[in-house]
Amino acid sequence: MAISQSMNNMLSRHAKKSAFIILVALVAVASAPLRSPGQGGKRVIRFWHPYTQPQRAEEMLRAAGEFERANPGTKVEVEIVPWANINARWRAAQAAGTLPDVGIGNPPDYLDMWQSGAILPVDDVISALGGDGRFVAGILDRHTRFQGKTLAVPHYMHALVLLYRKDLLAAKGLEPPVNWDDLLRVSKALNAPPERYGFQQLWSREDWIGIPWVLYPLMRSNGGEFLDKNGAVAFNTPENVEAVRFLVQLYKEASSPAAFELERNKDQIEVLSKGRTALDLGTLYAIPQLEQENPAVGNQLVATYPPRNKQVGWFTFANCLVLFKGKNPEDGKRWIEFLLEDERYSRFLRSIPGAMMPVTVAIDQSDKFWEHPFFRQHRGEVRILQEGVAQGSFPGASQGLNANLGLLVESKALPRMIERIIKENVDVEKAVALAQQELEADLAKIKAGREKPTRKP
Repeated sequence: MAISQSMNNMLSRHAKKSAFIILVALVAVASAPLRSPGQGGKRVIRFWHPYTQPQRAEEMLRAAGEFERANPGTKVEVEIVPWANINARWRAAQAAGTLPDVGIGNPPDYLDMWQSGAILPVDDVISALGGDGRFVAGILDRHTRFQGKTLAVPHYMHALVLLYRKDLLAAKGLEPPVNWDDLLRVSKALNAPPERYGFQQLWSREDWIGIPWVLYPLMRSNGGEFLDKNGAVAFNTPENVEAVRFLVQLYKEASSPAAFELERNKDQIEVLSKGRTALDLGTLYAIPQLEQENPAVGNQLVATYPPRNKQVGWFTFANCLVLFKGKNPEDGKRWIEFLLEDERYSRFLRSIPGAMMPVTVAIDQSDKFWEHPFFRQHRGEVRILQEGVAQGSFPGASQGLNANLGLLVESKALPRMIERIIKENVDVEKAVALAQQELEADLAKIKAGREKPTRKP
């Protein structure tokens, strides 16, 4: 009995010791950062970005190398996913359980990601970066916050400005347009078809942004909006009817039928570069690009305010870093913070000067940042752009983000509206009313699809 009791005590002690060892091992496994296979035990951050331009792509790779050297044992896998492919890629990755750790998107993208459960809130990242005071006033609230959560960290901002050829205006003795009447008058004066058009439109159905790109600044300058503060369609208003009517007049008197084939994202730079348009609503990015590709045009391209009616109609957008529900969110947070460190962030923004406006106060107020030759040469235009960044909104979000911003991406109501007016001679008021009905119907479908996965059988 004594021997048996001694053995029982020994076995009990052994069992307790084994249980303790197992518990410690489990805690260690649970607390260890997740690793992707095939990396020799390294912690891996998978990062998708859409920056296809060599300058920006190189900066992302350079930052990845710096992060790896500062964090031995960590690997940053960088993959370029072009803007046109982002939505399909993250949806497929979510379905397969292979989401990356960090990505980039604009408001409709990350609202959809959030509502689909693909991303995490980043309020703690904002706090780690220094809180709201680290960012240009208003950017977080107007562009990244939804229902009390911060969905994304701004990477850079832009706003549309009116680009014009100063040489062509000077040859006609014209001043830059200030309001709608000026824009129509100058566009007509510079219209010289078929070689050049005063204000060439780019409306292809293949590019959802084509019509809103020009229509939204006109709507906002007239006090209109696509959605109200609750996310309901608010398109059929006298202000928007007037804006659509002006857009159609601008097309008929200073554009070409090619508008229906031209894509904003694909064809805008070529249209400007080849001198096929004298004016365009665009980003300041066009100037440095054309100064390199076609100096004869780029050196004559100037920017001013979008044309006013009741006010300046700002179209502003934020390209933001998002934290996907990947395998390594904690290192993903550190990667986001790393990208916004002052020196590195400044270097990225200056990789294509004028293409990206700072989101952090430190860089926005940095004399050193603005000493770049491009900024010195175009300082007045940059100030206009900064004003747009401070005041503008994404289409449908002038009163803040709402769940329905993806409507304009998914609906074809606006292209159908323009086709009815121009190709079928439908009255503008009737066409706008029909577009309102179609937008409401499309929104109902989107809401139904959004709710379907959460329904219980």
